[in-house]
Amino acid sequence: MKKEEVIYWQGKPNVPVCDARTFVLYVIPAIILLCIWSGISGVEEYMPRVKDVLVFLRDNIILNYTVLVMILGLMLRPLLRWFLYYKRIEYVFTSMRALAYYKSSNEIDFEIEAADIPKMQQSFSREGLINLHTFIVDQGELHERQGEIRYVKVGFEGIPADILEHYT
Repeated sequence: MKKEEVIYWQGKPNVPVCDARTFVLYVIPAIILLCIWSGISGVEEYMPRVKDVLVFLRDNIILNYTVLVMILGLMLRPLLRWFLYYKRIEYVFTSMRALAYYKSSNEIDFEIEAADIPKMQQSFSREGLINLHTFIVDQGELHERQGEIRYVKVGFEGIPADILEHYT
């Protein structure tokens, strides 16, 4: 922190493990694929091409288990993201900037200047909470060496809505 910097808010993102959006995008498709993969859906009776693919998968052990691992990965993605990212990250909003950093190592994930915070895209999360997102230039060493400019979507999720009052 810089000398003149005043901390407005510091805390963890208030994000559920699985909300309606992640349930629709990951869990439901994984369950449908699992039913088709296991053969309990009965879809192969109506779609002969699917039956040929399923027979091929069942005959090939490596592909059979690879598809199963992919389906389970799709199901577990929201839980893994929550534990590997949201449980480890913390946000700090100050008079000069807002940043996200990893608590264990104090490594800064990304940083936004105070003047850019009101320009960030807002969405409502839950009662009294908002999400802020924007695109920043990727500071990756690989992209700098190749002369590429790559934009990455970053944001603050599950933060108090009244935090924006400090930046207007």
